[in-house]
Amino acid sequence: MDVWAGRPRRKITTCGECHRRKQKCNREKPCNFCLRRGVPDRCRYDESPQQMGSMDSANPINPQLTSCQDPLISESPFLHQAGYSRTSSANSIVCQSESSEAIQTPSLSTGSGTLALLTTPVKNDYWDLLAQLPPLPVIEDLVEVFFSEANWHFQILDESYFIELYQTWVRANLSRSPPPAQPASLELLFFPALLFQVLAIAMLFLPDDSPSRHNLSLWDFPARTTLSDRYSRIGSHLADLFQQSTTMLVMVQHDLAKSLWLKTNNKGLASWQLLGRAIRQAQELGLHLNLETDHDCDGSSQDALSLIWSAEHRRRLWATLFSWDSHMAVLLGRPRTVNMSDCTEVTPIGCDIPLDRSNALPTPPSSSAKPPIFTNRLFTYALGKKIHEILSLSAHTRAVSDYGAVTRLHAEIVDLWRNHHPALRCNNPDTTWDKQYPIVKRQREFAKAMATSVILTLHRDHAAIHQESRFEAMEAALGCLEAQDALMNLLPANQRCIYGLSCHCIDACIFIAYATRLEDTVDQNMLDRVQTGIKQSIMRLRQLENESSFAKHGIQAMEKALELIGPRVQLAIAPADDQARNSPLDTALSSSSESIERNLNMALNNGQFYPGIFEQAGDVSLAMPDLGLFGFDVAGHLSTDGGVLGETRYYLDPSRQ
Repeated sequence: MDVWAGRPRRKITTCGECHRRKQKCNREKPCNFCLRRGVPDRCRYDESPQQMGSMDSANPINPQLTSCQDPLISESPFLHQAGYSRTSSANSIVCQSESSEAIQTPSLSTGSGTLALLTTPVKNDYWDLLAQLPPLPVIEDLVEVFFSEANWHFQILDESYFIELYQTWVRANLSRSPPPAQPASLELLFFPALLFQVLAIAMLFLPDDSPSRHNLSLWDFPARTTLSDRYSRIGSHLADLFQQSTTMLVMVQHDLAKSLWLKTNNKGLASWQLLGRAIRQAQELGLHLNLETDHDCDGSSQDALSLIWSAEHRRRLWATLFSWDSHMAVLLGRPRTVNMSDCTEVTPIGCDIPLDRSNALPTPPSSSAKPPIFTNRLFTYALGKKIHEILSLSAHTRAVSDYGAVTRLHAEIVDLWRNHHPALRCNNPDTTWDKQYPIVKRQREFAKAMATSVILTLHRDHAAIHQESRFEAMEAALGCLEAQDALMNLLPANQRCIYGLSCHCIDACIFIAYATRLEDTVDQNMLDRVQTGIKQSIMRLRQLENESSFAKHGIQAMEKALELIGPRVQLAIAPADDQARNSPLDTALSSSSESIERNLNMALNNGQFYPGIFEQAGDVSLAMPDLGLFGFDVAGHLSTDGGVLGETRYYLDPSRQ
């Protein structure tokens, strides 16, 4: 006799896969976890008469008890609205039964959340904005431009995961209205916001031989920046439509991409503000925590492999956010968003992620092989941790209690640089790969620029009272200028709009002018290096001054620096041509010249760089203006009958594989 026969049994409402894995899914068909794991065909529910009867017999149970037994359905939304963290182990009120995947991956429901979005008045705005996307061949060309021309340096997106999401979005046919009968996940509905930001960034790095330059009639810089601004604003407006939705990884990526777009347009302070929002969303998802996933790997080997790569993907995104937060804090003189003591996430492995991850494991890269594309991000991540230690100890200020901490941190930064990948280290780098992979030389100079800029930050404030710091800071500033000059010469013209190429060289030039004035006597060799460094910096910025107010103000700073150095450095610099001097940009900047002059004098008197005085950002709005202001329809400039479009590669479009 079954002694349990008369007792009420709770109905198993999760799908079979989630019940086996002890996860609380969203009860949709297919559910959020099966969609996330790419196995929607395995999502099945048991609705047998026995189960139905068991549920009926369970109805008399105290509803208060029932709600407590199912916290993900009843409590979590309220707790989230009340501000409780989903990831804090200190909050006993937070449901402890959530798995790490449930914490890190929000619901990508195909049910009520999506339907609510599609049945509200914003749906018309949504489809109208999506109609502004160019045809798929143009999208694919611009995505290739983004990853080949920009992302190698910034590492804000993993190409493998982006392409996978793009292919899923294309298959779902979500670029048209009305939408398909089967509702899509919130992740896919939000994806175009990220896609628009990627297209906007690609416009800024567009090479001369790109088919999109012809297809979109982008013959000059104003045309590219106008369309880039349009795409970025559309992406921001699309993102605003999802403000009340559950935080998703793709939202973090969108804000990071928008932050890059702002920084590339010389709006560093606005970029820093948006970066803070991206970091807060990432923290809400638990990206800063090392959440174990071993207990979730009881399925197939494919499932386990997917979880391993997913964890690596999240760690890379967090490493990028952390690095940006640290370096922008010291460069812009702003507080950090991240407290390192809150972070438990481990360092990413850093190997190249293959497009097909089904038959590969993340493996630490070999020191004898070509450095993976993510190697420099790991280096800046390690430098970022040193920046946190510098700021926590106030080692970059004269308020530090023990100057020995400055010496120790300097040695540790140099050790990090020396122990970098052999092809990128500071001493005797391995040049085996330079000829075959020119990008390696760029990575090496970028690593030098980042390391020397951190060393300069460490010693700058001590230069006036410690001879050792003055020497180290001067060497770091000159080394940074040398790296910037080498990097500028290695980059094609379309990649020279990188924010750091202007920002770091202005910073270094201001300091060497300040430090030179501190010395009673300066040897001729040092004067020659100062002369060469400032001269090359002015020449570099003159290549950008017609397109960047930041560069034009930087030239003013360097010329002012030469005036203050006085007769020690006699420098003959060719004046800009009349056309450049009388450009519309000069007229636009004339009203702010007095303010800039005052701030330049202050910067040159203390050796501190203030990027904000060079940024004419004004009121940076992330909202979407009236689309009619742009005055043209992108589709009107596109050729769909072959021609140049026929030469575009289609590897992103799954229907063409």
